[in-house]
Amino acid sequence: MVARLRALEADLPDKAWFQRLARSPEESLLGSMREYFPGFEAAHSLVEFEKGIEAEEARTEQLILGLITDRKVCEFICAGYDFDNLVHAWKSFRLGKEPVLKEKGIVPAGDIYKAVKDESSAGLPGHLGALLERLQSRGGNAGDLAGAEYQGENAKYAYLLEVAPSPRARDYTRWRIDLQNIKTFIRLKRTALREKITDEIWIEGGEIERSRWREIFKEGEDELYAFLETTSYRALPVRGLERDTPLWKTGPVLRCQLFEMLGESRYRFFDLLPLIYHLEWRKRNSQLLRAVLAGKVNRLLDEIILESVEAILP
Repeated sequence: MVARLRALEADLPDKAWFQRLARSPEESLLGSMREYFPGFEAAHSLVEFEKGIEAEEARTEQLILGLITDRKVCEFICAGYDFDNLVHAWKSFRLGKEPVLKEKGIVPAGDIYKAVKDESSAGLPGHLGALLERLQSRGGNAGDLAGAEYQGENAKYAYLLEVAPSPRARDYTRWRIDLQNIKTFIRLKRTALREKITDEIWIEGGEIERSRWREIFKEGEDELYAFLETTSYRALPVRGLERDTPLWKTGPVLRCQLFEMLGESRYRFFDLLPLIYHLEWRKRNSQLLRAVLAGKVNRLLDEIILESVEAILP
């Protein structure tokens, strides 16, 4: 399986290809996309680029999941989508909107839709049913939707830690938790998104404990970067994560850190991490495609689009 993934990676476009794409005229973009991403046959115009990306992601996931024979591995990879669908559906119904769910999880999206609409957890697995009941107990006011999002994230990562099929899979989950908490810290320090900061905001289960996040958040943003020097994320300031880093660049820097921590997996066999690395690579490609194509659709200058590409793929 690892050998198959390595062969697939060898055929994926490199940085130079994305740079050329950013400079290409609009009329040639779809043809260039279909050369590497067959899913873009579903997009008939550039404004439908999201349809092409989703079709490509579905095609890739079908291919990769078809290689996996261990149900525990499939659950670890796909279960997070169930939590995302449940929280999204709950928030949508509270706002009087129709949810748009992803058919990527273990539980059919239709079952989640029905359970949330009927306000009944009877048809859901225990872990999802428990989350739905906790969300229902919060009430229905729109001001609490952010709290529901945080509760869903905590439930998702707690479950992923529980079902992780190997110690390395648990490490990967902890890295994701810590990097998400770092991103949340910076966003809350620089914006007035939340009037009240509670422990619920910090995802539990990472290398950095929730109590530690609570203490650091009382200090200035500089304290975060000083603290990171004592953790597994000491390379982040070197990668360019600092007080003056534009907010839009923090996501790409954190994703690069995750790739660095997964990097050793490229030399491992008989392990889950090469698969995780490949999936993260595909997600990064989707992010690159969105940066380029959304920029083209919105008539951004090529220089601005190139800056986004180089931040995501340094």
